[in-house]
Formats: sequence, structure tokens, C-alpha cells
Amino acid sequence: MLLKKCDTNYIEYNVDIEEGSVCDKEYLKKFVSKIFKDSPNEKLLIIVVDSNNVPKGYYEIGATSEDEIVFSVSTIIRNVLLTGYNRFLLVHNHPDNSDKVSYEDYISYKEIKEISEYLGLEYIGDYVCSEGKLISCEEYNDDDIANFSFDLSIKKKTFIYFLILIYLILLLMYIMKGVL
Repeated sequence: MLLKKCDTNYIEYNVDIEEGSVCDKEYLKKFVSKIFKDSPNEKLLIIVVDSNNVPKGYYEIGATSEDEIVFSVSTIIRNVLLTGYNRFLLVHNHPDNSDKVSYEDYISYKEIKEISEYLGLEYIGDYVCSEGKLISCEEYNDDDIANFSFDLSIKKKTFIYFLILIYLILLLMYIMKGVL
């Protein structure tokens, strides 16, 4: 089956893969590996599926770098709605082969899930593809979520210390200016 790559300006047929269900992790792994193909940058795929979970099209979205993707939730929802299908999943890669779901990955998953439910869309999964493995954002337990919170609190503390340092430097410059 040739699968459509959807774009706002054109439709391109470029993924040749036998028909299967995205609920089969081996099939999904084979499908996304054809798209990611040793990409040096992270990529985010929206895969729209029919009622049997057979892929009907996909979007590559977001501005990417080696370790992050910048996207908006509205772009994801808009692209899903434009296809006419109401079921979709997201998959993105970690080119650095990190097999951990990041705090940002988890928060994005929860936010998109909540908005999708509100709009009547079926968000059937969010996966990270790394080293040929698929890791589901929803399979992480409370211990991992607690670690996310801990990481975030460390980031907040570091940022606060940085702001205090900047304040002290500015204060020192102000005092030195008055002395001279």
C-alpha cells in the first residue's frame, strides 16, 4: 500500500508498506522507521487512521533540531480535522537514542489527550521511537512522573539562582557607578 504524506500544499505518495494496524507495535515500528531513516533531527509525525487502526495518511510537523521539536497543539488538531478522520496518534524520534520520555513529551501527551477528548477526536497513542524501540508516553508510571516533577523543580531552582545572580551583578554595577 502506498501511504499519503499530507501537506497543506500537496499530497505525495512516498511510503510503500503493506497494510496493517498501528496497534501492532512491530508494524508501527516498521512504518515509522521508513520515515525517520537515521534522521539527524527530531521529527514529529501525526498518523491518521481509520476505524480499524489502518494508517490513511501522515503529517510531519514542527520546526526541529537535534534534540527538540517546536510545534503547537492547534497545528496537530487542525491537521487531523483536515483529513476527515477522527482517530490519530503521534510518533516522534529521539536521534540521540535516549529511550526516556521527557517531561515535555509527557506534558504534551496529556495536553493533546485532554483537548482531543473535548473535541471528540480519538487520540490513540503517543510514542517515542529510539534505537528501534517504541516507548509509549502513557506507559510511564507514577515514579517516572515524580522524577519529571523533581527535574522540573531543579530547573526552576537553577533559573531562580540565575536571576538572583543577574540581580546581584546589576546591583554591584549600580553601586560601583555611584562610587566612581
